[in-house]
Amino acid sequence: MIKTVYIHIGYPKAASSSIQESLVSRADLLKECGYLFPVLNINGRQYSNHSIFFHNLFSNSPQPSNINIRNEITSEAKRISFVSAFENQFGEQLKSFQGDNLIFSGEGIIHMRVDEVKKMKDYFIQKFGPDLKFCLLVITRNPVARIQSNIQQAVKAALPLSFERIYKINNLFSRTLSVFLKFFSVSDFIILRLEDISSSTEGAVGELLLKIGFPEKLISKFPNLHINKKLSYEAVLLLSSINERVPFMIDGKYNQARKHIIINDFKRIPGQKFTIEKYQQEVFWRNCLDDVKWISETFACKPYEFSISGICESNKRWSRITLKAIKDLLKKQNKNIGNIIIMFIFNDLKGNFNTYHLGDKVRILYFILKEKFQLLQRE
Repeated sequence: MIKTVYIHIGYPKAASSSIQESLVSRADLLKECGYLFPVLNINGRQYSNHSIFFHNLFSNSPQPSNINIRNEITSEAKRISFVSAFENQFGEQLKSFQGDNLIFSGEGIIHMRVDEVKKMKDYFIQKFGPDLKFCLLVITRNPVARIQSNIQQAVKAALPLSFERIYKINNLFSRTLSVFLKFFSVSDFIILRLEDISSSTEGAVGELLLKIGFPEKLISKFPNLHINKKLSYEAVLLLSSINERVPFMIDGKYNQARKHIIINDFKRIPGQKFTIEKYQQEVFWRNCLDDVKWISETFACKPYEFSISGICESNKRWSRITLKAIKDLLKKQNKNIGNIIIMFIFNDLKGNFNTYHLGDKVRILYFILKEKFQLLQRE
C-alpha cells in the first residue's frame, strides 16, 4: 500500500526533462527499491512527464489547451479516453507493485490553480487513504536565469519573443507556491536550488533521489542526463519572427502551415548564448527581490543573489557557421517560412548596420541575396 507520494511539481526549465528521462530509464530499479515511477504508454507515445495527466485529471477548463493539442487531444471524447487510459495503466502498475512510495514528476504541475490542487490532494487521499503522506519536491532557479530560459521556452512553444513580458512575470515563487500552501504545510516541501544540485557528481536526479531516501549506493546507476539543448540567440530571433507571422493556432485549431517547423532543426543553429540585455536583467532582478526574500524566509532556504549573465552583441550575430546551419534549415522550409527567415536577417543587418565590420556586412548581404535567389527558383 502506498504510504508516501512524492510529487516533483516544478519549476519549468530546472532540469525537469533530464530528471524524468533518468527516472524512466531505471524505473525497474526504482520499483525494486520500493519506489513506483509510473511510465505510461498511450496512443503510441511514452510519457515520463506527468504534467499532462495532472492537467487532464484535475483541470476544469472546457477548451483544449496547448498541451493537449500538442498531444492530439483535441476533443472532450479524446480527453476522456486519455484519462481512462491513464487510470487503467496506473491501476495495473499499482497492482503489481509491493512498495510504499510513489513518484510523479511534471514541471507544469506548479502552475495548477487552487481548485485543481485541492482536487489533486483529494484524489490521492481517496485512492490511498487519509494517512497518506505528501512530499512536494520543488527545484528553483535564479530568477534572472529562469526568465531567460522561460523566454526561450515560450518561443519554442510558438509564441513571439516578448521582452516586455519579462516585466510582468514577477512573484513567481510566492504566486505559485502559495497556492499549494493552502493545502500543504511547509514541512511537506523539499526545496532544491538547481545551481547547487546540478554541480554535484550525480546531477539533479541524484540529489532528488537522496532527498526522498533512495539508497545512496545505487544512485550512481541513474544516468546524469542533459536533455534539453538550448536555442542560440540567433535561433530564438528567427523562430520568434516565424511565430509572429505563422501562429500555432488559428480559430482554436492547429495551424497546418507550421508542419515543417521542427524545433530540433533550430537547435542545430549555432550562435551566441541567449541572454536579455543588462538593463533588463537589472530591472527584472529588482522586481523579484520581494519574491526571492519570500521563498527564502518561508522555506528557510539559501537566498539568491544577483549577478550579470553574459550579454549578446549584435555585431557578433550571423557568423559563417551560423549562416551555414541556416542554409541547411532553409532547404527544409517552404517559400513563406524561408522568406520570413531571410527578411529577418536582412532587417536585423539593416538595423545594426553600423556595428558590423565591412567584411561581415558584405558576407551577410551576399548570403541574403543568394538564398533569396534560391527561393525564387522554387516552384
